Amino acid sequence: MSWLLWMAFAMAGSGPWVPGTGSGSVYLGVSGQQVRRLAQTVDGQRATVDVGEGLAAVQFQGIATYGIAPRVEVELGAPVEFIHVNRQDVDLCTVLGVDACEPTHTVGVIKSHVKWLVADEVVGAPLSVAVGGVARFGGLVAQTRHRLTNAGEGTLDAGGLLSLGKSGAMGSGYWTVYGDVLGLYRVPNTTRYPMQTGDRAAPGSELHAALDALLAPKATVAFGPSFGLLWRPGGVDFGEVVIADVDRFGALRVTQLSAGGKVIFRDAVDNAIVLGVSRTVFAQNNPADTLQISLGIALNRIFDREEG
Repeated sequence: MSWLLWMAFAMAGSGPWVPGTGSGSVYLGVSGQQVRRLAQTVDGQRATVDVGEGLAAVQFQGIATYGIAPRVEVELGAPVEFIHVNRQDVDLCTVLGVDACEPTHTVGVIKSHVKWLVADEVVGAPLSVAVGGVARFGGLVAQTRHRLTNAGEGTLDAGGLLSLGKSGAMGSGYWTVYGDVLGLYRVPNTTRYPMQTGDRAAPGSELHAALDALLAPKATVAFGPSFGLLWRPGGVDFGEVVIADVDRFGALRVTQLSAGGKVIFRDAVDNAIVLGVSRTVFAQNNPADTLQISLGIALNRIFDREEG
């Protein structure tokens, strides 16, 4: 989705590594976001506008990852979204029109990928490298895509994933750095925005990127910074949006850069509790001050068979 950017905190299949044939994990998490200001670009000038007393969102997320071959995994994730504006009588809601600030409660964008580890440090490569294919289904949120409280633009998306990672020993623990880059083609809701009289597709294609680092002086506790980027270069600015058009948010060109950190607690069999926080550091035609806190549990090796 573009209107609210959910940042990933080293959960499920992050990074290039895969679980191995017949092994896998399940991630269950909850994230909360608070937004009070939107970054706009009008006549080439960047400015912010208040969202009254703010917009709040809660997301419950489930992600399952499974190894179908020694170096290949599949992953499927589905969120449940609860998004509302704290007061619906603010000026921005009035400008956007009827039901623009109504609460949205829905199953969100369903995501899946297939990832192949093509180079592995363990067998002598200088770093681990994975490539993959990604598909997303947003049809369940299409009817509310015009809302400020939308959970996505309601499109079908497909794209390619490149993931790089490097790790090493550090005393009795470890360190690791990894990054993911995802390019998505989004099947447009309209190719003739605005108001079906132009010739612009909405929404346009997107680039997502994430960079994470972890330091673990002991194997049971790891911590480090996280960075995330969403970039949709094709589209219009807020000052050019047709307010009455259902695809007004999908037509925006969007940039959002977030930074934060996380702490991961692991047990002896590699199950983990993940706590993360992030905040927007730059935004264009998107929330300017998003604060997100995430908490989740990753259950690893749950598909492994016990040897008898």
